[in-house]
Amino acid sequence: MKSGAEDKVTSPDGEVLKSLKAATGSPDMKSGAEDKVTSPDGTGRMMGLDFGSKTVGVAISDPLGITAQGITIIRRERENKLRKTYSAIEELIEKYDVKSIVLGYPVLLSGKEGERVKATLAFKEDLERRTGLPVILRDERLTTIQAHRSLDEMGVKSEKHGEYVDEVAAVLILQSYLDRQRNSMSS
Repeated sequence: MKSGAEDKVTSPDGEVLKSLKAATGSPDMKSGAEDKVTSPDGTGRMMGLDFGSKTVGVAISDPLGITAQGITIIRRERENKLRKTYSAIEELIEKYDVKSIVLGYPVLLSGKEGERVKATLAFKEDLERRTGLPVILRDERLTTIQAHRSLDEMGVKSEKHGEYVDEVAAVLILQSYLDRQRNSMSS
């Protein structure tokens, strides 16, 4: 993916992330967009997004919708510069044959809507309009804290958390949605 002054798509190459990808079967983002990943039954995958003020963590489900794997973090220089962010997301949607998006919904611990909710809802509307895909909001309370704990458990030093935390949070958001869907179908 191309990088620009406004934002860039990054996928850190730290040893921990490599071993995480090996363990989860996460695809390597260094391959080109022509290496389109599709599900065997043609239904496509789900994308999980952790939308922040300057980053978007991205995760993708496996073709069966059982597991979520982190694939990248989209970074931008300024909060309101989203053009390249949308383009990067659209490229990933095409590459992975994504059929729906799960977007973290940043409600406060009290359950009230905080400052980030307005920006997230505008981002959701733009994503739906630009991609034509349904965007499902998923409560993201405590996912960043859980992401930091997961990174601690994997032995990632605190000063390196910023390289991975948004991607791990996107995995947690998508995985919680997949688990809930699976549990609701079995009951």
